[in-house]
Amino acid sequence: MNAKATTKRKPAAKKKPAAKRAAPKAKKPKTARETLDKASDEIVDAMKDIVHAQLGVYGEIYDELNSRMEKVRSDAPKQWKSLVKRGEQVQKDLERARKDLRKNLEKTRADLKKNLEKAQKDLRKKVDKIRTA
Repeated sequence: MNAKATTKRKPAAKKKPAAKRAAPKAKKPKTARETLDKASDEIVDAMKDIVHAQLGVYGEIYDELNSRMEKVRSDAPKQWKSLVKRGEQVQKDLERARKDLRKNLEKTRADLKKNLEKAQKDLRKKVDKIRTA
């Protein structure tokens, strides 16, 4: 058997802490294709940011509407009670107005009847006066 001589490996170099490491330098594209790919990647990233921003706006609108609906839902029983109380008051006011209207109509009817009877009586007198003349 032919045994290969094994070489001893060096231990892996320790990474420097993040603060001490130098920021990686941006590689300059070497070809037109690489330049185009880099520009395309930047455009895709920008489009993703735009879409995420739009989704963020929609999310904010949804949250605002949802919180308003929760407020409306929590206030609904109070508003219902208030509306019922106001409706009862309006009903009482309408009943009072109906009674007052009925009184006014009866008074007006009585006055019209009295005036009609007076007018008929005066007319009869004039007709009798004409007949006797």
